[in-house]
Amino acid sequence: MMIPSYEVCQELSSNDSFLLCRGRSREDGRPVLLKTPRHDPPSPFEVRLLEQEYTILQGLSLPGVLRAHALLRDGQGWCLVLEDRGGVPLPVLRTARRLDLDAFFALALQLATILAELHRRDIIHQHLTPWSILVHPTTGEVCLTDFSRATRTVSEPQSSLSLALPYSTLAYLSPEQTGPGCIGWSITTPTFMRSASSCTNC
Repeated sequence: MMIPSYEVCQELSSNDSFLLCRGRSREDGRPVLLKTPRHDPPSPFEVRLLEQEYTILQGLSLPGVLRAHALLRDGQGWCLVLEDRGGVPLPVLRTARRLDLDAFFALALQLATILAELHRRDIIHQHLTPWSILVHPTTGEVCLTDFSRATRTVSEPQSSLSLALPYSTLAYLSPEQTGPGCIGWSITTPTFMRSASSCTNC
């Protein structure tokens, strides 16, 4: 997809519905992340997911949560423009280097803090996988992406958006789907499965 005003530089990740790419503004060179539907034209459901994510992120200002700059539409094409803090998906980082125990627990602590702050604001992510965790290769800063299935309050019943999880997510389902009382367990699922096996001191 051609995205007006932005240049696509590198694909970071993809799932059943979306591509996440690193790009930059043609106007000022600002680095950004560009999230676009895989299908052209996108399905109404994919458009709803992008609108849901944009709405959730517009109301958030948290360390570890990327800000949404814009939700663009060009004809039948859609693109969510996010800030870029230089992170790469956790599985990509693991292919570049092995994580020792110190790095593993530092990552888990940051994830716990981010999720706790989200839950204090009555927001549950609901799509936490290794590919939705971005880690800066140098600083180790952790950021969460993919809020397309997030819900604003734990008191509301799950929406059709959150219930229609892609097959790629099923391996990482945890009690995080049920509310804020299981933060530690939900972190264990994506981080332990992807990281513990690569710990050099395990």
